[in-house]
Amino acid sequence: MSDTKNCIRTRPESFFESFEKQGDHRRELETYHLRSNVHRSFSGLAAGFVVTLAFLAAAVYLVMNGYEVAGVILGTVDLVALVTVFVIGNQMVKTERIEKTRLMQRDSKEEADVRAALDGDEQTK
Repeated sequence: MSDTKNCIRTRPESFFESFEKQGDHRRELETYHLRSNVHRSFSGLAAGFVVTLAFLAAAVYLVMNGYEVAGVILGTVDLVALVTVFVIGNQMVKTERIEKTRLMQRDSKEEADVRAALDGDEQTK
């Protein structure tokens, strides 16, 4: 009988230890995911900066060596590409924020519906 009491006492402890380990692991994965996203974002910014500078240098080189039209076209394309990336990036962020807001509103509406249904069930009892 004492073995049964001991088993019952240690079972909740092992359950909660397992639960804590799972939570720690999940948080570690989320931290890793966030850090890798930040690293990827900065890598993309650095690569875009290098490409932009290369195009700008090529445009200046062309203009300095007598190819004004080609240099101006290349410089213009470079600037238009930068502006396009900026505008598209802002639109994507705005769209993502709107979508998150809709999801949060939908979730809170569903929560309210569940609460109302539960309150109705309690009132009928």
